[in-house]
Amino acid sequence: MPAEGSVELYFNTGKVECDYSADIQWNGSLPALFHQVATACHATRAERASAMSTVTQLYTVQVGALRNEANANRLAAEIDALELGTHGFIEFGGFPANNATAHVISEGAVYRVWVGAFLDRREAEAVAAALGEGAYVRSLPAA
Repeated sequence: MPAEGSVELYFNTGKVECDYSADIQWNGSLPALFHQVATACHATRAERASAMSTVTQLYTVQVGALRNEANANRLAAEIDALELGTHGFIEFGGFPANNATAHVISEGAVYRVWVGAFLDRREAEAVAAALGEGAYVRSLPAA
């Protein structure tokens, strides 16, 4: 690791940017490195615990709930044709999954049209606003 520089940490509470110094040493352990950087950035205990948690809330944008599967597929195709630039799944490291934007989810006699899976509710809300009236953010069930 360079002697000095800057780093961005992402916690569920938002992004924290800070400078680090030569005091941070890489010993091959990612958890140890995380704790050193979190300490240097003055991350709270709650932020550290949240960042290390394996439980994450995911969000999606629902644009429709229809009883006719063909109509749901048509709505999804219309959304895909808009080419909004939103990713079709969770985006990690700047590389979106290569999926369609909208997905039809069958729940019995109802076909829901969902767009994306987001770690950040604000990002999901921005997509809902871009999709217009009737689109809303909903939590995805835990796996």
